[in-house]
Amino acid sequence: MMDCNDSGMLQVIYIVKTFISIITVMAPVILIVMASIDIIKIIVSSMEKTSEIMRKIVKRFIAAILIFFIPSLVNILTSLLGLGNVEASSCWTNANTEYINNLKAQEQTIADQKAEANKNANNATQSQIAAKALNDRLHINWSTSNTLEIGAVGTAAGIPANEKLKYLFPGGVPTTESAMLPYLVDIQVDIIDEMGLPKTRTLKVHKALAGEFQAIFREIKSSGFRIDNSLYAYSWRGMAGNSSSRSHHSYGVAVDFNVAANPFIVNGRTLAGVAWRPCSGAGAVSPCNQLSITMDGPVVKAFERQGFVWGGKWFSSKDYMHFSYTGN
Repeated sequence: MMDCNDSGMLQVIYIVKTFISIITVMAPVILIVMASIDIIKIIVSSMEKTSEIMRKIVKRFIAAILIFFIPSLVNILTSLLGLGNVEASSCWTNANTEYINNLKAQEQTIADQKAEANKNANNATQSQIAAKALNDRLHINWSTSNTLEIGAVGTAAGIPANEKLKYLFPGGVPTTESAMLPYLVDIQVDIIDEMGLPKTRTLKVHKALAGEFQAIFREIKSSGFRIDNSLYAYSWRGMAGNSSSRSHHSYGVAVDFNVAANPFIVNGRTLAGVAWRPCSGAGAVSPCNQLSITMDGPVVKAFERQGFVWGGKWFSSKDYMHFSYTGN
């Protein structure tokens, strides 16, 4: 059974109908012209050849008439073969209209996509303008001296906990990923990987904390603490275990690393990671894991010096892999 909703079928039918239409018009014309030439031959030829030429003329006129009626013959044949149900018949009859309508619909879709692309381009331009205005505004708000600039170390640690989000987002906390992007910047941090080799990683963080993050990781590297490839900061998403609330990774103010050795535990249930086995300090065990962050060790101190809070010191749950400027 033909499917009139199948664009491929409609295209085939359209091509076949077009071909038949061309043959229907051109072939009879050619045959009639040839018959006319034969008539002229009769006039100029001898009588003996007249009957033979007349037979040719008759054949050509009959062929022209048959070709002219090919579309009608096709419809009759499809009916005789059981293909002439209402759907197929309608599909064949309306193929031109359906196919052309499909083409128009495709053209409209392309036009709509182009319009959407132009709209997105305009929005991107507006976002860039907004980002520049934001940078200018933040620079004015934070420039308490000639040397203090966006992301400079020394300011963030002194902001009270209940003022941190306002400090980071003076115009209000972003509610969409696109609104958040102008606040972010990519930074390079040097680390020692789990094999003891020096490496450089890229983190996307809030611009206001870029200097703090770089200072923290310089200090961690100096301590010799190793960091595996699970290190990441910005990620626009909901909180682990509570996706209805916005994770502060979404604001570029939090970082996780050494996930397997520093699990996230809620009510005694491990939601991420494997086991926390610090080699020293409170909670130290043997055998230990050198990738586990130690209580009040060099890693925790490096973050706390810049105003960050370690999830390993939370009360209701423990997120040993997690450090956040806002404490969330």
